[in-house]
Formats: sequence, structure tokens, C-alpha cells
Amino acid sequence: MAKSKSTKLNKVKEKKKQIKRCDKLWAEIVKHLWNNKCAIEGCERAGLSAHHFFGKKAHPSVRYDVNNGVYLCFYHHIQKCHRENDTEPIRQALIRRIGKEFKKLYQRSNKISEHTLDEIEKQLKEQLKQITLQRGSKHL
Repeated sequence: MAKSKSTKLNKVKEKKKQIKRCDKLWAEIVKHLWNNKCAIEGCERAGLSAHHFFGKKAHPSVRYDVNNGVYLCFYHHIQKCHRENDTEPIRQALIRRIGKEFKKLYQRSNKISEHTLDEIEKQLKEQLKQITLQRGSKHL
């Protein structure tokens, strides 16, 4: 019985590690997609981080969808978005970047995810690799 409990605990720990890896991959891709700049036009503030437009807990089906990511400075992320709940400028920035995909993203946000963490991690690694290759070729 102790071995079974230990095995379950190890599986839970591994899943948490995999979620952390996926979160980091997702954030890195979002950073690249927004050119390492705050999504709000004209903002030059520092303290940038990736933000889920559709919350990752309320909308787990789009948690790792890079179109659901917005790169924001600390001020726009914490003050405007979380404290003041002023998300309209962020939504507008996202729509400027992904256009008609926003409506599809919204629809997917309310569905159940059909992918395993293994599939998601593999897909995120491939997306990051492609972005890195594209960025590298632009500098040649």
C-alpha cells in the first residue's frame, strides 16, 4: 500500500513539474509574439510578464493557447488589469494582433480541452523552436 501511495505522489509531482514547464514555454512564446514589449501601444514601462486574457483557471481549454497570451508591463498587468479590472485596452491590443482569431479563441475558451499535457508540451516546444528559427533567419 505504501508503494502505491508513493507512486501516486510521484505522478502528482511530475504533473506539477510538467505544468510548470508548459507555463514557462507558453510565457516565452508570448514574449516573442509581442516582441518583448508591453501590448499597450506607446507603453515603454519595464517589468514585463505574460498574461492570460481568458484566465487559466476559469478557461483551462485555452491556458496554453498562445493567442490567449498578452505581454504586459507590471503597471498594465497588475494595476490596470487585476486591481482596476480594466481589460478593454488589453482586449483591443489582443484583437489588433490576432484579428478574427479572437472570436474563435473566445469560443474555444468555453470548451473542454481535448489535449494531454504531453501533447501540449510537445506542441509548445515546437512552436518555440519555429519562432526561434524565424527570429534567427530575420537577423541573417
